[in-house]
Amino acid sequence: VSSLASIFPLPYMAPYSAGKAGLSAYTQSLMISEQASGVVILDFQAGDLRTAFNRNMPRSEPQSEGEEAAWRKTVLHLEGAPGPDVAVRDLLRALRRGRSGVVRSGGIFQTRIAPLGLRFLPAVWLRACIRSYFGMPRR
Repeated sequence: VSSLASIFPLPYMAPYSAGKAGLSAYTQSLMISEQASGVVILDFQAGDLRTAFNRNMPRSEPQSEGEEAAWRKTVLHLEGAPGPDVAVRDLLRALRRGRSGVVRSGGIFQTRIAPLGLRFLPAVWLRACIRSYFGMPRR
C-alpha cells in the first residue's frame, strides 16, 4: 500500500511522501520486471481515508503559520474523507481484474480529477495547487 502522497507530496511530511514515492517506484519496477511471471502486482495508492490512523497521527507543535494551516486542512480533509470500505471495494475490484497496475482509492477529486493535473499542468503550478489545497499562506 503506497499513497497518493507518492505523486502529490504532503507539506511538512517529506519523509512520508518520499517513502511512499519510493514504494510506488519499487512496485512499478516489479510490474515491469515480473510481467512474464504472471504474478499480479498492484501499486495501491490510497488517498484521504477516514481511519483510526488519522486519529493516531502524531503531531508536533506547529513551527510556522504554514504548518498550522496545513495541519488544520489535513484534519478537515480527513474528517470528510470516505471510509475504509471505499479502499476495500477498490482493492477487491482490482484483484478481480487479475492484472497488474496502479490503483488509486479515495475521494473522486484525489483519485480522478487531481491526477489529470499531472498530465497537463507544469510542476510549479501543481505545487501551487497543493499549497492552496492545504490552505498554506502565499508569499
